[in-house]
Amino acid sequence: MNSTAVITNEVFQSSINILNDVTLVDSLITTSSDRVIGQPDIGHDLFHSIANNLIRKALTIIPGVAHDIAIKYNIDINNPSGFNFNGERSAMIAQAYLKSFKTKIINDQKYLVCNIKDLPSRSNNSRLARLLAMDLRTSISLSGKKLDVLFHEQLYKEFSTTSVLRPIIDSLLDNSDGNLELINSVYRAFCKYHNGYNNPLFDNLPRFLRDSIDANTLLSIAKIKTYSRDVNQVINDAIFDATSFYLTDDCVKEEFTQYETLFGTYSKSDLKNYSLSSDMQKYLNSNQKSQNLAYLEYQFHKMSLMTMEDYLTGSSNISFLIEEVYMSDFDTSQMKFDDDQFMILTSSIPSLLENDMIKFQSYLASTKAKDGYLAKNGDHNLTILLREQYQYELAPIKDQLDFCLQLMEIEDIGEEEYLTLTNRIDELKKELKELQLSPKLVAISDQLTNYYGYCDL
Repeated sequence: MNSTAVITNEVFQSSINILNDVTLVDSLITTSSDRVIGQPDIGHDLFHSIANNLIRKALTIIPGVAHDIAIKYNIDINNPSGFNFNGERSAMIAQAYLKSFKTKIINDQKYLVCNIKDLPSRSNNSRLARLLAMDLRTSISLSGKKLDVLFHEQLYKEFSTTSVLRPIIDSLLDNSDGNLELINSVYRAFCKYHNGYNNPLFDNLPRFLRDSIDANTLLSIAKIKTYSRDVNQVINDAIFDATSFYLTDDCVKEEFTQYETLFGTYSKSDLKNYSLSSDMQKYLNSNQKSQNLAYLEYQFHKMSLMTMEDYLTGSSNISFLIEEVYMSDFDTSQMKFDDDQFMILTSSIPSLLENDMIKFQSYLASTKAKDGYLAKNGDHNLTILLREQYQYELAPIKDQLDFCLQLMEIEDIGEEEYLTLTNRIDELKKELKELQLSPKLVAISDQLTNYYGYCDL
């Protein structure tokens, strides 16, 4: 029998969405509509059980060190990986660590193989910081709690500085779509509060970036002279000067600080001078806290009762405990490094790492064998009906949005049509979000959350 098809107790519990005995804390989820209806990752619950087991083993393998870390960094010894701000970090690290390894047969010998850069270890702060940035952002989102305007004002102030704004604009010509959307959102916010204003440079920039027009044509339309300078540099300078001016407008500032536009960019991007992950990495490397991270810490502490020291340095130490427990089953003679590849020769006695890999693989095998997932409460047929109802309610707006996005792909679309479509897409996205947060759809998504009962990270 293929060992990956073995249904362990943990896999069975996760498959039918019964929380493990040691993770009885309620989930953070409130109204994660799009994730519930979209691509749920219900297997994540399994990693709460795995992480709990790993930290408990650490308390027996290296009791002094593990106990000191738990006390110092706010780890709940009785429930180290609960469904809360505190516990998510250990589950996320365990999930990323375990998923990094694959089984590989080399010369009739079985190895556990991973790319070292994929491991969220404390010797790999870049990977750990990206993981923690995603975890913190998602936990805040799923908690239903809001970051207050002071934090958004700090993000706006930082974004408006030359050291942050200039690199974002300079990267536009590398076809960084996310950066284009961000810069265009500043321009559109300015136009919104100044009726009749338009800037041909911004209106035609998307055409230039998709090669419908060249740089000289763009500058000609915008009536900008080059004076023998490099045309791309002239474009970058003009965009920077205009954007800097728009950002000084009080109405634009209010627009950005009342919503989470900049937090989305800051928390998801890899921008060296303006990203949560880079600020986290800097803290992990040198214990230096950026202004953005300091403001976020104040907000985060109110939600989670954890400081950034608890969360970041604590998470780094949790990754150390997880690695120590997993690697304690192997001798150094079984390990070898080949460039970025880390390889472990397995033995006849299965290691904990292998057993946990089998748990996850058998979980995947067991869930794929079913057409749907059983509900934690209520019946599965009702769950299907609720999902269909949710999609039906969203369909009128989603169909319009899909149609507009398809039109945007047309190569020779004119500048006026492009601007009209862009504005319409923004309106539809706002309407879609408002509909998802309406009492009728929140009631559906909350019921589905109760049925599925997963953390959804």
